[in-house]
Amino acid sequence: MRQLLQFVGRRAAALAALAAGSLGMAGSMAVEFGSPNDPGTGMWPLIVSCLTVLGSLVLLVRPGSEDHEPFTGGTRAVASATAGMVGYAVLFPHTGFTLPAFLLLAFWIRVLGKEPWRLTLAVSAASSTAFFCLFSLVLNVPLPRDLIWGI
Repeated sequence: MRQLLQFVGRRAAALAALAAGSLGMAGSMAVEFGSPNDPGTGMWPLIVSCLTVLGSLVLLVRPGSEDHEPFTGGTRAVASATAGMVGYAVLFPHTGFTLPAFLLLAFWIRVLGKEPWRLTLAVSAASSTAFFCLFSLVLNVPLPRDLIWGI
């Protein structure tokens, strides 16, 4: 029974990757992808989607029988880091760059890195401020209005 579940699970994962890659290919073809000498906005999504489709087809044809990446305690850390990035993405349009960057860095350093509070706050504040200055003031990247700096 366990082998059957593993087989079905691997096939389902390969089919999900195939669907995601196919959707990515369709989406990237909807925008201009240009040429290799002059790539457009859809070039890299098309390349990544094609590689995803190719990899999923390989997994469908030859799924393998052993677990290459078993779930361990590190899986929880990856899930936590991903949840932090989702929180950043949710806050970013509403609060600007600095606050979500500070919170994400503080979460990663304190919770995932298990560093002391003094180091966590210092590095998070300095890094988020430095990156805001770099992107907003030096590189002139358009960012949402920042809640902290007001610009």
